[in-house]
Amino acid sequence: MLALKVYEDSLCPKCGGPISECTDPANEGKYKTDPPTRCHKTTAQIVATEDWDQRKNTGALLLSTRLVFSG
Repeated sequence: MLALKVYEDSLCPKCGGPISECTDPANEGKYKTDPPTRCHKTTAQIVATEDWDQRKNTGALLLSTRLVFSG
């Protein structure tokens, strides 16, 4: 468990990468971000929640989302 703690302490709390790498001034400007990928499951959950927004406490809703295969 000590080794896990040492490893976790070596990670950046923002990006999860090695802190020695992501905070190294020599790496400034070297990171590139790929275009985003949409999570269609999360999109469906957001849309479903918006449909319920006229009611109270939408943050307490538990949504069950499944992938539906046609045919």
